[in-house]
Amino acid sequence: VAVADADAKRRKADSGTPVPGTSAVAGPSVTGASTAVKPGDATTSGPAASNTTTAGGASNGSTATPAATATTSAPAATTTAGPTQAAATGTSGTADATKPATAMTTPATAATKATKTTATTATPTTDKTTADKTTAAATTETTPATTTTSTGTTATATTAPTVATGITTGSTSAGTATATAETTAATGKVATATAALATATTAAPSTSTAAATPTSDTTAGTTAGATPGAATTAAEGAKPASELAHVSSVMQNLRLKHSMLAGALENMIEDLVARFKPTPEEELLRTIHVLLTECLKHALGHLDRVTLADAAAGSTASEDVSVPPHLVQHLRRLSQTLFGSRIVAMNKYRAHFQRDFGSLDTISLDQCLRRLHDWHRHLTGVIAKMPTNHRLEDFSHFLVNFSGGYTEIDLPGEHLVRTASQQQAHTVVRVERFMPVVKVIHKHSAAYRQITIRGRDGRLYPYLIHQASAHPARTEERFMHFLRILNVFLGRGREARKRLLQFHVPRVVPLNTHVRLVQHDDTVLSLEDVFHEFCTTSNTTMEQPTMETYHLRRQELVNSRMEGRPPRDIRKEIFEKIRRQNVPSDIFVRFVRSTFPDHTDLWMFQKQFTSQLALSAFATYVLMLSTGAPHTLLFALNSGNVIPWDIRVSYNASGHLITPDPVPFRLTPNLVNVISPVGITGLFSAAMVASAQAITDPDHRIQDYLGTLLRDEMISWHANTKEPYQKSAIVNETLVELVDHNTGSIKTRLDALAACDGTNENVDTLIKQATASRHLSNMQPMWQPWL
Repeated sequence: VAVADADAKRRKADSGTPVPGTSAVAGPSVTGASTAVKPGDATTSGPAASNTTTAGGASNGSTATPAATATTSAPAATTTAGPTQAAATGTSGTADATKPATAMTTPATAATKATKTTATTATPTTDKTTADKTTAAATTETTPATTTTSTGTTATATTAPTVATGITTGSTSAGTATATAETTAATGKVATATAALATATTAAPSTSTAAATPTSDTTAGTTAGATPGAATTAAEGAKPASELAHVSSVMQNLRLKHSMLAGALENMIEDLVARFKPTPEEELLRTIHVLLTECLKHALGHLDRVTLADAAAGSTASEDVSVPPHLVQHLRRLSQTLFGSRIVAMNKYRAHFQRDFGSLDTISLDQCLRRLHDWHRHLTGVIAKMPTNHRLEDFSHFLVNFSGGYTEIDLPGEHLVRTASQQQAHTVVRVERFMPVVKVIHKHSAAYRQITIRGRDGRLYPYLIHQASAHPARTEERFMHFLRILNVFLGRGREARKRLLQFHVPRVVPLNTHVRLVQHDDTVLSLEDVFHEFCTTSNTTMEQPTMETYHLRRQELVNSRMEGRPPRDIRKEIFEKIRRQNVPSDIFVRFVRSTFPDHTDLWMFQKQFTSQLALSAFATYVLMLSTGAPHTLLFALNSGNVIPWDIRVSYNASGHLITPDPVPFRLTPNLVNVISPVGITGLFSAAMVASAQAITDPDHRIQDYLGTLLRDEMISWHANTKEPYQKSAIVNETLVELVDHNTGSIKTRLDALAACDGTNENVDTLIKQATASRHLSNMQPMWQPWL
């Protein structure tokens, strides 16, 4: 009955209705002494209590009239709270005695925000002796304070012990009043009502002042109270010292407020990073391929220098050149990491590897190149025999047991492809479960694990767990975000929207500095995959044209020295020979026709592929991207969309964007046959001009977006190429100069491409440059210009 009465009075007090027996008392208090409140010292909003119990050490056990605690909403009201007692009531109606509590309160000023009255009523105690002992043990020390109530009168507040709940009210001052309740026992005995003490929050728009020295409500070391109007402390309001500190605070708050969600995310990321790594054989193949490419670049560069130089200048052939120091360092590091005693799977290759690359100082660059090619060919056959499907339970039990009912996690990259108007809760796809099969996808001599996620919408979403280095991966992600921004501008252009010109950027979600999730589709192929299928049916290898180019050029250099004549530039001859004998110009078109036997499907694929290839060529030329290799040209068979992949840029020593390739974009003979000459002069050129005109609209202010993109790029480039290799080392004036120069270069190309007088002369010039045999023959053999 007492609890019900107290709840009813509290609800009336919260709603603003005057409650009989409410009083607000304030004034100086004494330490450890009983203070009686005079009738004239309190401002009440209703009938006041006729008898007030003391807050001192002695208690006479008398019962008082029912009363509640209320707080007036004065603009500047300050009360001081001290320790109180708390009693727990059992089912039999008796209450346990509380432990003694000692606290010290100091005057403080508060600017609180709450407007409602918060009251806490202590549970009546039936044991008079226990209550007397507990009350006597509670000691309170306060300082005088003067407050003004809503009626303008000055009152005296009697401080009393606060409820021992473990919550300290620091930033907001609290006032306490004495309230009693009448309770009736079931046996007819009258229980003794103890003092019920409440914590009140004043609704003051201005800062209250105490009679003594005023203090700030954001004092360091003050703990925020449980009241809604508690002010922010200095420790909470301080900004983090760095970005890492901010991220750490965000994760700490996530763990505190959403512990289950944070635990699920951490376990998921930890398993994806640690348990889905390539096998030692796959890692060895990938490393051998990288070293083979670097060795081939160095050898071809040496041949170029010797060919252009005078033969009588003392230049030597490639077989007399030693292995470059950086290749020697990488090979020795490979021998220490993969061929260590701890990796049992590499024991069968250790002796052979040490015999081939144990003494790099005694072998030439040509011998190293041949041995790396033999290793690459052998490991490719070994990897091809390995299984491509695995069970998820062999990798992670957590992912197998994960369910959407456990916690709600959005699909990786879900918010990258949605605009602000599409961020409704019912449209966001969340993870339901992980499919039990893990596939192994081989791309460009690298192996990736593919996991499949079933979303709440019932669809399957495959993702590749991609192992990539930190610097190129961040560059690629920045340019992918920029392409998504360009999609907005393309959607606003009439001609671009009519041709459905949009960049189809995959979802890329980094898990750490070297591992990321990349959206993947089984229908997505690369031009290298098409060539690999052709090599399989024709009983040849993909490296054969590249190695043949190297051998023919090296043989020409040796023959010229033996005959005593200057070496000839036979790159164009080699290009035409490979096109006739090894790589015909109709590989791609035959693959497409065999995939789409229906002419309607074939025409739709060619139309969409032509538009998408034109958009890719536009981005490559304008942004000066170092892309176009066969393994980077990804396309979807079910739609014809071209997907950007492995985006890279090149800078000179001064930090300026450059285009080292002699062709502006990839338009090789196999691509020309798929598009057809009609498609090149029609849809291809028109799509490039429409894209440039849509983006160069003055309302879009593309130079501002370019400046934001290139600023991060310049900081990253400087931190990776200049000492002391720190992002903060670049001077602001240098940064502004580099950003302005590179932005101007891109803007010049964009404006020149958008300038159309009805003939598309600029685009036709670029197409002729990209399809010329003399320019294609000057490309690196690893770019495979004949494909």
